[in-house]
Formats: sequence, structure tokens, C-alpha cells
Amino acid sequence: MLTSVPLIFRDLFHSTVFVLVASIVFLVVLKEAKPYQDRWMNALQYGMDWQVVFFIEATILLDTGTVAGDGAYMLGSALVLTNMALVFVGVAGWRNEMRHGAMLEQQRQAMIEMRSSIANSVTWSNTVTLAGSKGDGDGDGDGDGDGDG
Repeated sequence: MLTSVPLIFRDLFHSTVFVLVASIVFLVVLKEAKPYQDRWMNALQYGMDWQVVFFIEATILLDTGTVAGDGAYMLGSALVLTNMALVFVGVAGWRNEMRHGAMLEQQRQAMIEMRSSIANSVTWSNTVTLAGSKGDGDGDGDGDGDGDG
């Protein structure tokens, strides 16, 4: 949307205004919508949206001549450093999700092993004895309560 739609405008002013307004609208909508389940991905997306807005503002400053010479280099350096920081956020979020996923997998495996050990420890004779001892109170399992089996 920000790459092809500005081509319909005849002058740079209208194109720049459209891109700036559209990028700010997308920034706000995506910040509020949080379209990703992963909070790191939402943070990365939010940072990238701000990077688009900063780039547009930097372009405006450079085109109008407000920033020139060393200021232009500093502005470009700030944008590059921001990109590197966003890459760091993306990698950190990916590593965090991988660790979290591995931890969840270990917990799942532990639950499976626990359930299987419980299922293996219960046999048919244990269940009959347990059922009989509950019913008559003498533990012989015949249900008459006299204890002679």
C-alpha cells in the first residue's frame, strides 16, 4: 500500500502526505489490534511501524533542506542503528519463544510419562481389591463384610 498507491499522485507533496498519514494510521491500528499471539512479534511490528514513520520524516527533512551535511549522516546513522536494534529485538524474541517452546515440550513429556507410569501401575487385580475393600469394609472383596473372603 505504501509502495504502489503513492504513484497515483501527480506531485511529491500529496504523495508524501498520503504516505505519512497512512503509515501513522497503520501504526495506531496495528498497535491496538496486536495481530500476533507472540508479544515479541507485536513489539517488533510496532518498532518497524515507527521506523517507517521515522524514515518518512527523515526523507521530508532531507528533501526540504532542513537537514544537510553532517546532520544527514547522523540522521541516516540513527535510522541504521534503529534497524539493528529491531533485528536484536526480533532475534531475542525468537530465542525466547524457542526456549519457552522447549520448556513446554519438556512439561508435556513429563505429563505423558507420569500418566503412563500411573496407567502401568494399576492392574486388574489391584482394581478388584480396591473395589472390594471400599464396598464392605473388611477388605476381602466379597461384599458380605465378614472378612472370610
